Amino acid sequence: MTDDEELLGQIRAAFAALDPVPALVRDAALAAFATRRPWAVLAELSADSAGGTPAGTGVRGRHGPRLLVFTGPGSTVEIEVTGDDAEREIAGRLAPPAPADLVVRHPHGEVTAHADRAGHFVVPRVPAGPVSLVFVLPDASSIVTSWIRV
Repeated sequence: MTDDEELLGQIRAAFAALDPVPALVRDAALAAFATRRPWAVLAELSADSAGGTPAGTGVRGRHGPRLLVFTGPGSTVEIEVTGDDAEREIAGRLAPPAPADLVVRHPHGEVTAHADRAGHFVVPRVPAGPVSLVFVLPDASSIVTSWIRV
């Protein structure tokens, strides 16, 4: 072990003892890394009806549904998030319209669905928390949204 490796080990141990990473954050990071798709087109969040509020606070309840738009090269994903308990429903559309297999990734697993020929989809029973949507198109290309909290 080099001096640098030993020093880094000591720094890592100090941070683990003094300011440990919360389990929820660690689990979300591991889930994101385990399900990464580096070849997919990234559609990044470009609009959120929650406005200036923290991500995840604009879901249904007294404020109505939360509307989000993700844009990427040649594609757009529009979603509406409803629900105010431990589960959410995500409905939306993919543009340009195309059928696709859809996977909603979250720290504890995945929820699958299908977008029809018009690009419309509904995904019930999505756990509240961080999610990312992955669309696998008929030509085997993929579109993945950035992670958001629902």
